[in-house]
Amino acid sequence: MEFYLQTKLHNHLKEIVRDRDPYLASAGHFYARQYINQQLSQFGNVEIDEFQVRGKTHQNFILNLPSLNNNKKRELPPILIGAHYDTKPGTPGADDNATGVAVLLELAREFSSQPLKYPISLVAFDMEEYGLLGSQHYAEKLKQKQQQLRLMISLEMLGYSDSTPNSQSYPPG
Repeated sequence: MEFYLQTKLHNHLKEIVRDRDPYLASAGHFYARQYINQQLSQFGNVEIDEFQVRGKTHQNFILNLPSLNNNKKRELPPILIGAHYDTKPGTPGADDNATGVAVLLELAREFSSQPLKYPISLVAFDMEEYGLLGSQHYAEKLKQKQQQLRLMISLEMLGYSDSTPNSQSYPPG
């Protein structure tokens, strides 16, 4: 099982790792969008959440998976798991954030076959490197609908670890 998961994650990375800046590498960005949408669509209906920035349409991809009991009488708040798929200009974004997207896609596979107690919303966010614009847009939508969340997990830069003291730090701001 572990080898299977490693292979799946590696395969996702091979597809996603490329310059994916939406303005300076639009072909790579478009390819990643298509790949993520195709992968998530295997597990259910993908909602495409469009928003505008600088006259260009951007897309968050949302896969909502039901809870174990799927009791419509008592709608439980979902667990939101998100990762962004855009990159800093001029970078392939292997760790930031192809690793997070690869894990998101495999969580979609797992949770679609083995539901949890709570519904799951898996979201691939766009325009995070330009100021968290995709996640802010999505949060506004939830606020307007008065949608509560059980929990939010952000999958960010999961591919690198160094336990040496002072080897890792938060960026300024």
